[in-house]
Amino acid sequence: VKERTFTKLRTIGRGGSSSVYRVMAKNYRIFALKRVSLKKASREEQEMYMNEIEFLRKLRNNERIIQLCDYEINLEKGYVIILMEIGEVDLATVLDRWKDRKKNMNFVRMYWEQMLSAVHTIHEEKIVHSDLKPANFLLVRGNLKLIDFGIAKRIANDTTNIRRDQQVGTVNYMSPEALQDTGEDRSIGRKLMKLGRASDVWSLGCILYQMLYGHTPFADYRFTVKLHAIVDESFAINYPEWLEYDSNEKVGETHEGEGEEGKDAEDGEGTGSSEPAGSSERSKIRVKVDVDGIDTIRACLQRDPKQRRSIPQLLQDPLLHPGENRMGVPAVRWIVQSALSLYRTRRRPGDRPGWRSGPPRLEGPMDRVLQDGVDWSGVDPEELDQVSEVCCIY
Repeated sequence: VKERTFTKLRTIGRGGSSSVYRVMAKNYRIFALKRVSLKKASREEQEMYMNEIEFLRKLRNNERIIQLCDYEINLEKGYVIILMEIGEVDLATVLDRWKDRKKNMNFVRMYWEQMLSAVHTIHEEKIVHSDLKPANFLLVRGNLKLIDFGIAKRIANDTTNIRRDQQVGTVNYMSPEALQDTGEDRSIGRKLMKLGRASDVWSLGCILYQMLYGHTPFADYRFTVKLHAIVDESFAINYPEWLEYDSNEKVGETHEGEGEEGKDAEDGEGTGSSEPAGSSERSKIRVKVDVDGIDTIRACLQRDPKQRRSIPQLLQDPLLHPGENRMGVPAVRWIVQSALSLYRTRRRPGDRPGWRSGPPRLEGPMDRVLQDGVDWSGVDPEELDQVSEVCCIY
């Protein structure tokens, strides 16, 4: 690359006109090197590779975006080389390993927040990615980074949308507006799709659905039915509240009111339970799906783009702040009354507020709640200071 020599260690992947290699520099640093044959690439593919280089240059030094280390474009010899930092594994591989196992919500929250941060970064630069999926989030030293800007597009200054004359992306993660022709260019015989930042939010919702349920919302349906289901508002998306696990952690779902029409029995992406609960001799565990997770998915998978939450709103969702948004005045008053009762029953003459055996532990941002103008009505004013101290111990 620009007269710098690298040693090819192995091939990471091949596709069409490009190959990606794991390479080592003379100082023993490891990189990912993508080599593109322009002679084998179509005009659209050539534009995609140039587009990727442009956006990676623009997004250099951002910790949530894969870093471009160097590149070379040689039109005379017909090749493009892109040198990037290398990752360990993509999110698609991680989710495949998780597929039939109980979900650790700490990992879900961590990866979800990193994905939101990465997409927020490009949205701030007025870039719509258009192909968000688990395979395009790469773990680099334990942190998720966004990759593959081939079909990404910048929003013009005079609008909030990008325009496309063809449907592009990965169907299981494509938004309704990415599939629907607006009809504005029909007079000249061309399709026109308009999509903005909210289109990426829909794709993120599909990824979160997959993180919780093991598959995307429409994975069980044949291609033509799937396209119809994504855009049809009357087609209800299923959100099972419970998952069942065998003793070997194989997962099944509790579906309610979901028809079987259009299901593809041969599609390996489905994870529906093949047996009713209790019919197997093996022990089963029922696990409730995180309610905040379901609420966040619903907020992303609104077919009207204007009804979807923005990335900043999603970063403030209860899913990423468990417990904080449930500490309303009634809950605080209950804690105050309980603390007051414990204080009175366990207090000895001359004791400071507290408990003989040490304070009990209760999770919750009491320090914040106590500072936010809580309604203290019903509490004896003479004992207010003591109760406040006891609540802080909580």
